[in-house]
Amino acid sequence: MSTPLISIQIIDDEPSSCNLLQVLLNEIPNVSISKVSYSSYEGLNAAVITPPDLLFLDMAMPEMDGIKLMKKINSLNNKMKIVAVSGSKDYAIKAIQESVFDYLLKPFDKNELIRVINKYNQFKKEQEEIDSSTSPKINESKFIFRTHNGLDIINIPDIVFVEADKNYSSFFLHSENRKICCYNIGKVEKLLPKSSFKRISRKHIINLNRLDSVDTKKKVCNLRSQNELVSINYSITLKDVMELLNMCFTVTSFI
Repeated sequence: MSTPLISIQIIDDEPSSCNLLQVLLNEIPNVSISKVSYSSYEGLNAAVITPPDLLFLDMAMPEMDGIKLMKKINSLNNKMKIVAVSGSKDYAIKAIQESVFDYLLKPFDKNELIRVINKYNQFKKEQEEIDSSTSPKINESKFIFRTHNGLDIINIPDIVFVEADKNYSSFFLHSENRKICCYNIGKVEKLLPKSSFKRISRKHIINLNRLDSVDTKKKVCNLRSQNELVSINYSITLKDVMELLNMCFTVTSFI
């Protein structure tokens, strides 16, 4: 059985550091670099919209340092693991307080990266063993998940949108009821059918079957719920909006 690819993102404002890290990572099997960002804000947006498995994050950046960026990512409950990269130990304590997965001191070599990759593979193996007994059940029409009081069931077509709520996710339903699931939005995104659901921001997943229109000036998706429209702000790119529209409608023109 082949080992799944580990997707990796790099955020570092120094191109030379990014290039060196890419060269070393490309020599390691079962690793795929999905994104390289030279800006804190660009990197944050990419990491939230398409979370990698491992994020190699430089600590000293001018726009927003690695600790502040780490806090933002952790507040959004993404399941990615962050590897702090720095030429100094100064950030180590704060990084540990933010539950950093590992801390690499520059200059490091390929063996250090192999150690991190092996550590991640071991973590995933242990996590899968834990999750196997508590995973939610999903089929084409129902979503069964854990709550504080036991189990709950949602009819998937009734979902209008899902909103991140700290360590949980809130399901807003066609009936105007709301149900809270004990899984973060990253896990919910992986479980819901990709043919019907799209993550449009750090906090929101929408049901494409309930999409009524998209306002590209206000950057809003309008969803049908009962007899009214619910507006949800999006932060995806124009290209992603076009793909979203093509999934839902026959698009003949776009201005």
